[in-house]
Amino acid sequence: MALLKNSPELEEIKEQYHQLWNSFLEREDEQVRGILTRAEFELMSEKGKLLHALRPFKTHLLWIIPISVIVVILVLYFLFLWVSLLVE
Repeated sequence: MALLKNSPELEEIKEQYHQLWNSFLEREDEQVRGILTRAEFELMSEKGKLLHALRPFKTHLLWIIPISVIVVILVLYFLFLWVSLLVE
């Protein structure tokens, strides 16, 4: 496979692009924006796609919940030990 700029079919692809652009002009802007977003995603590198997929995990709330669960479990465990020592 050759890069597009070195492709012998460059003029055909340019013509197809212009036809696509003309059909975009007859559509609603939200629909065109969605199509372009999907096309941009397809053109991303594998690393870019991975970072895009992991974007929801970058929120603080997602990390606070597991940490707070671990802290609660540890507190309950030490509370259990403390109560058992008092009863003894």
